[in-house]
Amino acid sequence: MKIKYLKPDKTGKGWYQGYLKSKRWRRKVSKLARQRGGKICVVCYTRKNVHTHHMTYKRITKEKPRDLVFLCKDHHFTLHERTKNKAVSMKQALTDLKAEHPRPVFETRQVIIRYSDELERQNNHIRSLAMQK
Repeated sequence: MKIKYLKPDKTGKGWYQGYLKSKRWRRKVSKLARQRGGKICVVCYTRKNVHTHHMTYKRITKEKPRDLVFLCKDHHFTLHERTKNKAVSMKQALTDLKAEHPRPVFETRQVIIRYSDELERQNNHIRSLAMQK
Protein backbone atom coordinates (compact mmCIF):
# COMPACT_ATOMS: atom_id res chain seq x y z
CA MET A 1 0.00 0.00 0.00
CA LYS A 2 1.50 3.32 -1.04
CA ILE A 3 0.53 6.55 0.65
CA LYS A 4 0.80 9.54 -1.71
CA TYR A 5 2.02 12.14 0.79
CA LEU A 6 4.76 9.87 2.15
CA LYS A 7 7.86 9.83 -0.02
CA PRO A 8 10.80 7.46 0.36
CA ASP A 9 13.41 8.81 2.76
CA LYS A 10 17.03 9.63 1.85
CA THR A 11 18.15 6.03 2.49
CA GLY A 12 15.63 4.78 -0.08
CA LYS A 13 14.03 2.38 2.42
CA GLY A 14 10.61 3.36 1.25
CA TRP A 15 7.52 5.10 2.51
CA TYR A 16 7.32 3.16 5.80
CA GLN A 17 10.59 4.62 7.06
CA GLY A 18 9.37 8.03 5.91
CA TYR A 19 6.14 7.51 7.85
CA LEU A 20 8.06 6.64 11.04
CA LYS A 21 9.94 9.93 10.69
CA SER A 22 6.82 12.00 10.00
CA LYS A 23 5.21 14.55 12.32
CA ARG A 24 1.97 12.57 12.10
CA TRP A 25 3.66 9.47 13.53
CA ARG A 26 5.45 11.44 16.27
CA ARG A 27 2.16 13.08 17.32
CA LYS A 28 0.40 9.70 17.37
CA VAL A 29 3.13 8.15 19.55
CA SER A 30 3.21 11.18 21.87
CA LYS A 31 -0.56 11.04 22.36
CA LEU A 32 -0.41 7.31 23.06
CA ALA A 33 2.43 7.81 25.56
CA ARG A 34 0.36 10.45 27.41
CA GLN A 35 -2.64 8.12 27.53
CA ARG A 36 -0.55 5.23 28.86
CA GLY A 37 1.48 7.17 31.41
CA GLY A 38 4.65 7.37 29.35
CA LYS A 39 6.69 5.22 27.01
CA ILE A 40 7.10 2.14 29.21
CA CYS A 41 7.98 -1.34 27.97
CA VAL A 42 4.90 -3.56 28.44
CA VAL A 43 7.16 -6.52 29.26
CA CYS A 44 9.82 -5.27 31.69
CA TYR A 45 8.42 -1.79 32.55
CA THR A 46 11.62 0.05 31.75
CA ARG A 47 11.56 3.58 30.37
CA LYS A 48 14.97 3.29 28.70
CA ASN A 49 15.34 2.91 24.95
CA VAL A 50 11.63 2.22 24.30
CA HIS A 51 10.34 1.63 20.76
CA THR A 52 6.80 1.74 19.44
CA HIS A 53 5.88 -1.60 17.88
CA HIS A 54 3.08 -2.33 15.41
CA MET A 55 1.10 -5.42 16.44
CA THR A 56 -0.52 -5.36 12.99
CA TYR A 57 0.05 -3.50 9.74
CA LYS A 58 -3.59 -3.78 8.62
CA ARG A 59 -4.36 -0.17 9.52
CA ILE A 60 -0.97 1.38 8.82
CA THR A 61 -1.18 5.20 9.04
CA LYS A 62 -4.65 4.79 10.64
CA GLU A 63 -3.53 2.75 13.65
CA LYS A 64 -5.81 2.24 16.61
CA PRO A 65 -4.27 2.34 20.09
CA ARG A 66 -4.53 -1.45 20.37
CA ASP A 67 -2.36 -1.78 17.24
CA LEU A 68 0.64 -0.23 19.00
CA VAL A 69 2.67 -1.31 22.03
CA PHE A 70 5.75 0.11 23.70
CA LEU A 71 8.70 -2.28 23.96
CA CYS A 72 12.29 -1.75 25.04
CA LYS A 73 14.90 -2.38 22.38
CA ASP A 74 15.72 -5.89 23.66
CA HIS A 75 12.10 -7.07 23.87
CA HIS A 76 11.29 -5.48 20.50
CA PHE A 77 14.12 -7.47 18.91
CA THR A 78 13.07 -10.65 20.76
CA LEU A 79 9.46 -10.28 19.62
CA HIS A 80 10.54 -9.97 15.99
CA GLU A 81 12.87 -12.96 16.33
CA ARG A 82 10.08 -15.13 17.75
CA THR A 83 7.63 -14.19 15.00
CA LYS A 84 10.11 -14.22 12.11
CA ASN A 85 9.10 -17.66 10.79
CA LYS A 86 5.39 -16.94 11.49
CA ALA A 87 5.05 -20.12 13.57
CA VAL A 88 3.85 -17.92 16.44
CA SER A 89 1.50 -14.94 16.11
CA MET A 90 2.59 -11.49 17.25
CA LYS A 91 -0.08 -11.52 19.97
CA GLN A 92 0.98 -14.94 21.27
CA ALA A 93 4.67 -14.03 21.25
CA LEU A 94 3.92 -10.88 23.27
CA THR A 95 1.79 -12.87 25.74
CA ASP A 96 4.65 -15.36 26.17
CA LEU A 97 7.19 -12.58 26.70
CA LYS A 98 4.99 -11.00 29.38
CA ALA A 99 4.55 -14.36 31.12
CA GLU A 100 8.32 -14.77 31.33
CA HIS A 101 8.64 -11.48 33.25
CA PRO A 102 6.79 -11.14 36.56
CA ARG A 103 4.99 -7.88 37.31
CA PRO A 104 7.09 -5.52 39.36
CA VAL A 105 6.01 -4.90 42.94
CA PHE A 106 5.33 -1.19 42.39
CA GLU A 107 2.66 -1.92 39.77
CA THR A 108 0.95 -4.52 41.95
CA ARG A 109 0.82 -1.98 44.79
CA GLN A 110 -0.70 0.63 42.49
CA VAL A 111 -3.44 -1.80 41.44
CA ILE A 112 -4.21 -2.62 45.09
CA ILE A 113 -4.28 1.08 46.01
CA ARG A 114 -6.63 1.90 43.10
CA TYR A 115 -8.88 -1.01 44.09
CA SER A 116 -8.98 0.01 47.77
CA ASP A 117 -9.70 3.64 46.76
CA GLU A 118 -12.60 2.45 44.61
CA LEU A 119 -13.97 0.33 47.47
CA GLU A 120 -13.78 3.31 49.79
CA ARG A 121 -15.68 5.49 47.29
CA GLN A 122 -18.37 2.84 46.95
CA ASN A 123 -18.69 2.47 50.73
CA ASN A 124 -19.01 6.24 51.13
CA HIS A 125 -21.70 6.31 48.46
CA ILE A 126 -23.63 3.49 50.18
CA ARG A 127 -23.36 5.30 53.54
CA SER A 128 -24.68 8.54 52.02
CA LEU A 129 -27.63 6.68 50.48
CA ALA A 130 -28.39 5.00 53.81
CA MET A 131 -28.33 8.37 55.60
CA GLN A 132 -30.81 9.82 53.09
CA LYS A 133 -33.43 7.18 53.96
